[in-house]
Amino acid sequence: AVPALAALGLLTVGGFSSLGSDSKGARLARAMPTAAAELAAALAPASASATASALPAEAAVAVAAVAGAKVQIDVYGMAGCPFTRAFVEGPLSETIDVASELIDMRLHAFGNSYHATEQCGGSAKDYPFDSYFKGYNLTVRECWDGICGAATVEPAEDCFSGPLICQHGATDGMVTTAWACAKEMTGEVATEYMRFVRCTSLHFLEVTSESTYDSVMGGCAKASGLDASQLLNCARGSQGKRLQDAEGRATVPHPAVPFVLVDGKELQDTHCVACGDGIMQKVCEAWRAHGGQDTPTCQGIFGLI
Repeated sequence: AVPALAALGLLTVGGFSSLGSDSKGARLARAMPTAAAELAAALAPASASATASALPAEAAVAVAAVAGAKVQIDVYGMAGCPFTRAFVEGPLSETIDVASELIDMRLHAFGNSYHATEQCGGSAKDYPFDSYFKGYNLTVRECWDGICGAATVEPAEDCFSGPLICQHGATDGMVTTAWACAKEMTGEVATEYMRFVRCTSLHFLEVTSESTYDSVMGGCAKASGLDASQLLNCARGSQGKRLQDAEGRATVPHPAVPFVLVDGKELQDTHCVACGDGIMQKVCEAWRAHGGQDTPTCQGIFGLI
């Protein structure tokens, strides 16, 4: 078993922690692994229960986890958004720590960003380095999502050729690109790349220049077990651009960030981890729906212990 602090990544290297919604919108449908869930529900619960009774608590949880398909969590956001950072630093990190065996988490690192295009418009005039962009346009962003993001089969030719426009200035895009690089470097294993994401989230406001960007990204990479030079080369080069474009292409239409889907249903409360509409409540409910047995954490959420 990994100690709690290590699992959270609250070990520091050089002062860096290695890990650690602002709106409701229309619910989006996402296909669930129905066949797998039904099969697991039909075959696994009885045998899992019998086996778990003879095992230590940790092993019993692992056996129970086999009972159902994992709960899919999709998180859409960007580094410059304080609401995204608060969700990453709090409810999401806690959920990964206490329920990693129940979830399959994917971070989509693009958020409210967009590129200037002929059809939607957009301008990077007077674009700031490290502050909110007064020229940011929500209507343009919604247009861009529709013709360039996951909502379209054939994106416009100039979707990614114009300047990138981020809601919170250049550092927003720079750090968010580093998030995409960390995903790539870890093979998109959430428990690994989220260490870097949380560290850079905690230190985001320190990024006020090119040099502090290198320092913070490099420090968090080292603290997260990643190669700092490789990460910076990715984030500052063509590889980072390619990865960032892919994140934008995969971004669904959304009202605001963090936009979180639990098995395709929008999470209504991104502030509280264990409240009625919070992420752990919804994960435990979805886990039950998949045919999974309640873990001790879910038993606590449901008021059973």
